[in-house]
Amino acid sequence: MVIILKNKLNTLKFCICLICAILLVSNTTCALGNTSVNESSSNETTTTTTQDIEESVAGKFRLAPSVSLTSTKNTVETTDPALISLSMINPSVNDVNLAVDVIIKAPSGVYVTATSFASSGSNQNIGNFIVRPGEENHVTIQITSTEIGEKALESQVIYYPEGNKDEYRMLQQTMSVFVEEKSEEIPPEAVEEEDEENEDNGQIVIPGFSFVTSIACLSIALFLFRRK
Repeated sequence: MVIILKNKLNTLKFCICLICAILLVSNTTCALGNTSVNESSSNETTTTTTQDIEESVAGKFRLAPSVSLTSTKNTVETTDPALISLSMINPSVNDVNLAVDVIIKAPSGVYVTATSFASSGSNQNIGNFIVRPGEENHVTIQITSTEIGEKALESQVIYYPEGNKDEYRMLQQTMSVFVEEKSEEIPPEAVEEEDEENEDNGQIVIPGFSFVTSIACLSIALFLFRRK
């Protein structure tokens, strides 16, 4: 009877040990599975965050550029024009070029002269600039006039990341200059415009020749022709 009880106790101990072993293996497997799931979730989160950052940076400025148009001398004298300064700075942290379009509209008798600016008619002057990251560009604009008095100039500055005009910013302002004396030197375009106005008024203008000089040349040519 004692031997039978011992055998039953040994069998019970074996069963208990077997159950403990099974539970231990099961817990270990669950822990490994949870670790894998956590690692997978962590990787997915990192990837998504990086993609969002790349999409937000592409075609945009990390740091807003500095663009300004200011008057540094607002009076026009005989030999001294008024001066306007255009400043464009693209911070080095940006990966995209800064594109700047500038339009300056001057009243009649007032002329705008500056490097990289071109007249587009109707007294409008247009300039287009590209500034790379970490660089800056400063342009001095000269204002001359053939009329005395206070003159107002309208300006419009549009800047944006190159290739992404949807992200544009615009500055509009009106600047005044006072013409104390008529300018001695005016841009060649102003002379051409005056010639065109004279033609519109019925006056014939021959560049480089006066009317008297033209008649004299025609008379000499006719005299030589008759001698032949």
